[in-house]
Amino acid sequence: MSKLDKKFLLFKLASQKVSAYIDFLKTNGINPEKIKTPADFKILPIMDKGNYLYKYPLESLFINGHLPPMAYASSGSSGKPTFCFRGDEQEEIGGRIHETIFRKIFGVKKDEPTLVIICFSMGVWIAGNYTLASCRHLHRQGYKVSTISPGMEKEDIFNSLTRLAPQFRNVII
Repeated sequence: MSKLDKKFLLFKLASQKVSAYIDFLKTNGINPEKIKTPADFKILPIMDKGNYLYKYPLESLFINGHLPPMAYASSGSSGKPTFCFRGDEQEEIGGRIHETIFRKIFGVKKDEPTLVIICFSMGVWIAGNYTLASCRHLHRQGYKVSTISPGMEKEDIFNSLTRLAPQFRNVII
């Protein structure tokens, strides 16, 4: 299935089962039944934080109102946290992307003991937590990846490097 076909199916699903999107299309005078070709996508209104994410109740932003299991925050360019959610499918995709990064950029092989030290901010922030979830996915796929998440704590990072790192073939910070 092509990317365009997937986007079309996602649009159809959202236009039928995501109450906020159904209202958003209606408010903008869009009949989803008239979206049938790639060219038709050009008439869809642009969504942003103000006209979509912050306008609708949280549960209305998801298929049948079901919130995914993991919430994250991103400050983006505004400095004001915006919350987003991830489910198993998104974390699996993140794992596949990280697998490509580990293999093609860092040269890590599946059977090589690798320590990942996550120095991104933790807590509610997406970068650290999503990286952690992606590394856990790699471990479940058989990679010998161990992960520690000291966040931005310099002493914890230093202790991880001095006490754990020497016991691994690869270290990714």
